[in-house]
Amino acid sequence: MGDHAMALMQQQMQQTMNAREQAAQAAAELAAQRQQQQGDAPAADNDTEQSVEVDPSETEQPAEVVQPRTEPVPVCKYTPKVPYPVPAKATRKDREEMKCKKMLLMKGLISGKISEDSNFMIISKECSAVLQNKTIRKLGDPGKFVLSLQVGRTVFSCSLVDLGSSVNLIPYSVARRYVPISYHTL
Repeated sequence: MGDHAMALMQQQMQQTMNAREQAAQAAAELAAQRQQQQGDAPAADNDTEQSVEVDPSETEQPAEVVQPRTEPVPVCKYTPKVPYPVPAKATRKDREEMKCKKMLLMKGLISGKISEDSNFMIISKECSAVLQNKTIRKLGDPGKFVLSLQVGRTVFSCSLVDLGSSVNLIPYSVARRYVPISYHTL
């Protein structure tokens, strides 16, 4: 099979060489004909060359100059591919919110504000007003935050409660009498 392939390749090469030789002869004859038409003597002897008839359509013609198109090339519009539908994953934040909603539901069921049959929740007037974007009536002043205090046998009926503000709420006169520390006044 290798010898047969080599023989085929040699035949193809021989045919290519023959085609090149024929094209060269045709070009030489064409040049000779042009010179004869112009009245010049041929450059080569006609006795040594064989005459090969060449079809004028087969000879190379000068290439025509092609004018560029003036019409604009249409721009292709990009159409993005639709992604494959994938269900969204529940994030940690979503799970926490769902947990809070379930806790509120359970709290409402336990307290009796929500019944299992109904899909609505009973809320106070203040919450309802906030949800409906209405202004609620301002509540009155609750007064002083005081307790009765007893130090030894002395009772103070209106003692202010310290709410963690680190402010001394005992009057100086009481502190001087019951707590044995030297105080400096500012």
